[in-house]
Amino acid sequence: MKIPKKPFANYKWRWAEVTPSEGLNNPVRLIGVLRAMYKHQGEAKSTDKIHADLEKVERETNQLTGEKVTLARTGERNLFRNSDRYWKAVGLLDSDSRSIKLTPLGIKVAEGKVTQNEFAITVIKTLTLPNLNIETDISDWENIKLEIKPLELILQVIKLLYDNFGEKEAYISPYELQKIVIPLAGDKAYLEDYIKTIIDFRKNKLDVSKFPDCAPRSNDERMVREFLLFLSHYGFCQIEKGKTNAIDKFFLHTEYVSEVAEIISLKTKKLNLDTVIQDIRENPVILNTERQKVITKIYARPQQAQFRKQVLNKFDNTCILTGEKMNIVLEACYIIPVEHKGSDTFANGLCMRSDIHALFDCKHIRFNPNGYVEYSEALQKSISYAKLPKKIKIPNFVSPEAISWRYDYY
Repeated sequence: MKIPKKPFANYKWRWAEVTPSEGLNNPVRLIGVLRAMYKHQGEAKSTDKIHADLEKVERETNQLTGEKVTLARTGERNLFRNSDRYWKAVGLLDSDSRSIKLTPLGIKVAEGKVTQNEFAITVIKTLTLPNLNIETDISDWENIKLEIKPLELILQVIKLLYDNFGEKEAYISPYELQKIVIPLAGDKAYLEDYIKTIIDFRKNKLDVSKFPDCAPRSNDERMVREFLLFLSHYGFCQIEKGKTNAIDKFFLHTEYVSEVAEIISLKTKKLNLDTVIQDIRENPVILNTERQKVITKIYARPQQAQFRKQVLNKFDNTCILTGEKMNIVLEACYIIPVEHKGSDTFANGLCMRSDIHALFDCKHIRFNPNGYVEYSEALQKSISYAKLPKKIKIPNFVSPEAISWRYDYY
């Protein structure tokens, strides 16, 4: 095996911060802070109002995740002085503005007009190293004409491992990403080289200590892991924990292999986000996979039958959005999902027609706590759903806290 060459002295993969905080990559926290910023666009980044909202997001997301991530910092440790690159790196926050200013994509995600799945796929297809949203000096990259789409490359490598060696080998560990994939990417390797090198390494046929060190500092190793965490958070990979973070295995989620294949094959124009999003919306395989994810979750819930009975009874067998009363197509929908510690009580439920339930869980429909209904751009353009109401009456027995939580974080 030819040992790859390090393209320049400071070559590395940078996710966002040089001192990363993995908790900021969690979607509920990322979206929660984004929506807090959305409320304060045009304001300074250190006002009492934004501090109060960040305290709320910090308290509620830490309670949910069991983590202790500090968001409501003050003075020199203000969140936006130290960690706002998490939002800048993925194109949600304007990289030049001194006040709070979301990008067009950031506004659409905050408003629910672009769903979180659409956002995740857009990032996979457009995130490029060097990242112009956070990097100031990219001359080394430009001099050798090096550009890398790291998330897409990771998916390509895992997908090829799946295609050639099956389910058991369809993973990458942070160590393999750091020691093999990143050095090969810097040397502009062919995809086949990644696969052969990884397999040789796993069979103890290759000593990667001879490869260039592209993560010399301890924080560099943490930044490498962020790329895999992003793919895990949005459902493309699932983690098999190892003895250390470095040897955790990020497996391709095999139920969604066809979606990953479509994502990889999507042809995109680098800076035209609207085109990327439209291509995602028009891809039948991606749409069907998202629907299947929802159905799988629904039937995997252990208390689904009892929960459905309670919720439909409270709603008098009537869909909250369409008024549909035909029992065979009615389902009970969790407001706070089970995976986010949502309860199996009717206060955490809504009665919905099955297709409306799927759209709600895929985040095409959002309920403002005051009863106004917000729809994604894709749904607004749909002829079939053009007459859905703009406002509903949320029954008193439905938890307002649950409605607010979902509106803020999901």
